[in-house]
Amino acid sequence: MEEERAKVFGKSYNKKIQYPKFHPIARRHNLGERRPINLRDAVRECSAKYNKLPEVIEQKKKEKFAKQRVENSLKVQTFNKKIQGKVLSKL
Repeated sequence: MEEERAKVFGKSYNKKIQYPKFHPIARRHNLGERRPINLRDAVRECSAKYNKLPEVIEQKKKEKFAKQRVENSLKVQTFNKKIQGKVLSKL
């Protein structure tokens, strides 16, 4: 049976078709030739993928919350100073 297949299809019928390997960032390419990767595009796409990671998103949320907390505490201090000044000026 294998010999008949080899006669009909040739000896390379069971070999896997090997496609050329491309860099994962290289989206636009022609099969058979590698295209040079633009460094600016590569950095942009890598940073976009990095920013979508759940750890990075969580860290950004924590930083934002901490920044808001600091801002709110400063607002509270200034408000208290204003109120204190108004109360003391009336005495």
